[in-house]
Amino acid sequence: MRGTLLTFFFTCLTTLMVAQPIVDKVVATVGDKVILKSDIEVQYQQYVAEGQATDGLRCQLLDQMLAQKLLLTQAEIDSVVVSEDEVEIELDKRIRHFVNMIGSEQKLEEFYQKSVLEIKEEFREDIHDQLLAQRMQGQITNEVKITPSEVKEFYESIPKDSLPKYNAEVEVGHVVIYAKPSQAQKRAALQELREIRQSILDGSEFKLKAILYSDDPGSASKGGELPEFTRDDPFAPEFIAVSFRLKEGEISQPFETEFGYHIVQLMERKGERVKVRHILIIPEITGNDLKRARAKTDSIYNLIQTNQITFGQAVDRFSEDENTNKYGGMLTNPNTGETYFELDELGAIDQSIPFVIDTMEAGQVSKAVMYTDRRGNRAYRLVYLKSVTEPHVANLDQDYARITGVALSQKKQRTMQEWLADRIKRTYISIDDSFVQCPEVDPWLSASP
Repeated sequence: MRGTLLTFFFTCLTTLMVAQPIVDKVVATVGDKVILKSDIEVQYQQYVAEGQATDGLRCQLLDQMLAQKLLLTQAEIDSVVVSEDEVEIELDKRIRHFVNMIGSEQKLEEFYQKSVLEIKEEFREDIHDQLLAQRMQGQITNEVKITPSEVKEFYESIPKDSLPKYNAEVEVGHVVIYAKPSQAQKRAALQELREIRQSILDGSEFKLKAILYSDDPGSASKGGELPEFTRDDPFAPEFIAVSFRLKEGEISQPFETEFGYHIVQLMERKGERVKVRHILIIPEITGNDLKRARAKTDSIYNLIQTNQITFGQAVDRFSEDENTNKYGGMLTNPNTGETYFELDELGAIDQSIPFVIDTMEAGQVSKAVMYTDRRGNRAYRLVYLKSVTEPHVANLDQDYARITGVALSQKKQRTMQEWLADRIKRTYISIDDSFVQCPEVDPWLSASP
């Protein structure tokens, strides 16, 4: 079995969109679970459509499906379960992904010739099985640990000419203090929103008011309309609570979230999904508000410079960036999940930081610099340059965490392969003659009748 057998191919909407009619038959059986020829062909056609089909792909797909069926069989034995809510959340996530790809729910429904609810029902069982197999795999490998001696042994087993090479990289963190509007500005924003709401109740069109006055750049041009969402989608909790309390056509009273003040009108509700339009008014940030944020940031800088607190302690006590606080203030590379960045990668997610750290040395903290986050919120921050590495070949001193991650991943993979080999011997497995020539399924044939 190949290392990729741990990666289960998630059935996607696009697979059915490109699939051709197939004369179906059972090509494999694992316990009481079957794999159909169409299961393989649907995924194969996706790779063809993307120009990624390779020789032996059908064999690889069967190998992965056999592994998934064996995990599902064991999950039943071990009473491993996945809740309906988990399946629903995953279905919603997949639907949102494809809506974003194709442009709108309406276009998706037109393309697929089914409603979103019908699409979800068609994929419900597949998603359930995928999540269940993942959970079973997690139970098998979650307890796998790796020791420092195993990490060293793994590193030394890599041929010197095969060690990865890393470009110059930096690790960067920050302490962020947001400028907060005064009570006077908040009252002004709330009053403006009340007046907008009243004008709508008096006959003005909600969509027009949203276009003219809403501070939400993503929805203002669409008359305030937002995509359908559920209670589990990543909206502010207050926004979700208000939206689900409304009756169709009703307009909420103004309410506050972390983004500002809103009014919401419920357009439509379908079970546990709602579609709304809203108007957002963000209280104005004045020069005095920025001065207060700057003064607080300066005082934190002084505490660090006089060794009264460390950078990490400053993050814990003061930083207002929830995205980085859970990582000790450090920025994480979205491409790798690590804290290391090449400078161009860092500049792609935060254009100003490369200029701030240009003259800094590792271990230094910058003075307060103005900062605007991705939402447009204005702040001051202290930038911390934790480390700078020159271009180098991977080594244990500089890259221990990375090497540990790879070594642990491979150990989990071996554990999974050993588990599969053991279960194959104890499970009824049958594979159609059309696949017996596949080298990927050789280990499975030992259990075939």
